[in-house]
Amino acid sequence: MPKYELAVVESRWERKRNYSIRSIFDLISDLSYGDTHGYHYEMVNDEHAFKEIVSRLRQTRGIRALYIAAHGIKDGIRASNGNLIEKRLIFRTLTRRLADETGSLDGVHFGACWFLDERHAFNLLRRHGEGEPGLWWVAGYSKVIDWIDSSALDMFFWQQYLNDEEGTALERIHRCAEQIKRLMPGAHKEMGFEIYVRGNGGVKGLLANAHNGVNGHNGNGAMRLTARVNGHTRPNGHARLNGGHARVNGQARINGHARVNGRSH
Repeated sequence: MPKYELAVVESRWERKRNYSIRSIFDLISDLSYGDTHGYHYEMVNDEHAFKEIVSRLRQTRGIRALYIAAHGIKDGIRASNGNLIEKRLIFRTLTRRLADETGSLDGVHFGACWFLDERHAFNLLRRHGEGEPGLWWVAGYSKVIDWIDSSALDMFFWQQYLNDEEGTALERIHRCAEQIKRLMPGAHKEMGFEIYVRGNGGVKGLLANAHNGVNGHNGNGAMRLTARVNGHTRPNGHARLNGGHARVNGQARINGHARVNGRSH
């Protein structure tokens, strides 16, 4: 991917600690482009900032991919001020029609716990009219994730995607998925990581971490865009463990935050 086509939007992880995924992208940028400034970076403090930043990035010429990194819970993500940014606001901001679609994002990757399943991918990838611009792929996690483990997978994902400049966004994301399946098969399954794409009349997962319970699923990891989405689903990995507290690498997860030496997604 050419320089400056990736935008990273991050929320502060903890009030008294300054760790950030920014250093990961500095490294990827340096390896890919020869300097640490080959991508766009912003931090988001609240839902108003999120709407402004993402809407602006969607209209920024040249930006084709977006990475959103924050603490995730089932209803959304946490902003830097600690408030919830609800999923419906996030999805609406990413999919609503804009007067200027100069940026025309190809895809979005959510680096957050419990954020993406097939039903959400369906809502993000569908188009509301023939010929309307829209996302071609979305990626993210359906489970509680370890901050270090998921950061390693995300780094591998972006290193593969950004260094592949051949063909369309769909062709590149397919090749990225093949590399993940080949070199990180256990990691993506354990963390419930999936890449969903929009194709001719349907939405499907490329890593075969199939989720169930959504009308329109054809049993082969694909869902038709014309399907109605009814009721509620419980994606793989959302089972309650140990009386409601999921455990990640031996660390108890309380109130939706997996802690690893004080760090979590």
